[in-house]
Amino acid sequence: MTTTPERYRRHLRHAVTLVEVLFAIGVILIGLLGLLSILPLAGKRAKDSIAFSISPQYSESVFSHLKSKKYFSKHQLQPFEVRSVTNQIFVGDPQDGFEITRPIPAFCIDPLFLAIVDYETANASLESTAKAPGYSTGTFPYYKQKLSDALEPRLFRVAPKREGNFLSPSRNFLTESAARRIAENRDELSVNQPADKSLSATVASGAWDQVTGKWSRTIPQGQFTWMATVTPLPGNVYATVAVVVFKGRQQYVQAFDENVPPTSRVPEESERIARVINFSGFSDGGGGVVTLLSSGSDKDLSQGEWIMLSRYVRHATGFRNVNHWYRVINSKRDLATGNQTVTLDGPDWNFTPHNNVNATLNSGQDTDDARYVISEPDASGDELPVNTQTHATIVENVISVTERIMKLSDL
Repeated sequence: MTTTPERYRRHLRHAVTLVEVLFAIGVILIGLLGLLSILPLAGKRAKDSIAFSISPQYSESVFSHLKSKKYFSKHQLQPFEVRSVTNQIFVGDPQDGFEITRPIPAFCIDPLFLAIVDYETANASLESTAKAPGYSTGTFPYYKQKLSDALEPRLFRVAPKREGNFLSPSRNFLTESAARRIAENRDELSVNQPADKSLSATVASGAWDQVTGKWSRTIPQGQFTWMATVTPLPGNVYATVAVVVFKGRQQYVQAFDENVPPTSRVPEESERIARVINFSGFSDGGGGVVTLLSSGSDKDLSQGEWIMLSRYVRHATGFRNVNHWYRVINSKRDLATGNQTVTLDGPDWNFTPHNNVNATLNSGQDTDDARYVISEPDASGDELPVNTQTHATIVENVISVTERIMKLSDL
């Protein structure tokens, strides 16, 4: 008679089947593939978190730099396209101080732009053939102020001047190395990680001093840079100052390269402009939704990007610039029209346009309205129509914008 333990031993399995092995391998591979698929995303998130942690501290250091240097109140800002109007605003005797009785237009302090665009080449004259049609180095964004039938909102692009007085306006600008010392993050530490992860990482900048046995001060690689938009408020006492921090800003603008034939130049995308055609919200500080008119070649906006809304508004003696930065929360493109509907986070905004707003040039003399004309007008007469609709400036590679109210005397 067979006992119970002997029956169990007879049916005991000593191995698994091949089918079971294949199923197990498949399950493991699926798990590994899922793990590998999230590694690039995790790496990107880690890099973004580092950038987001650096940018607030960097913005604060830029504000401190602007307060200590006082570029504006000491007349140490040089416009990229020299005109009689801008000369009276940004260039002059520092003993005179800046004017407080006349409206001051909005401007953009952009020290790195000199390193991107060669001043001597791009600004041989206001009608330089080296510049592609529709582009202007003196404006932010770098499109001419009048692209349609009316003047569109632009900011004067200026940079800190070199110490001393020079007859040639181009020599008033800082050298490229000096501009980079101002615009680049001095606390940036670049590290080289070899492909072989068993090898240790090395510092990518700086040099080893054999005498002291220490590393020299690290040299920034230009990964984090800044510019600042300044929008004076009515009364010329305060201004809205926004410090814009970039990560990997574009270093080459083909439109200003004389070595590239105008017919071969492609539309630049690092600074774009779009017209706002629909809007909703923008009350009680909760942001809102805008629809951007498609240009046919514009890119889709992504969550986390930044855009600047701009327009002209009436004030007592004429009109003035209004500009604010907004963070993109969501974006969706209409396949039928190509327009983008974008959800923005930021302050309130008034989209109501004004009627019959004109820039009065007064036969070329410097009037209050003429201070807002950046590009050479291509219309006859003393009045130019002004577009008071809202426009959006889209800038690539912006990781943060810090906006606050400052006294112009502190700037």
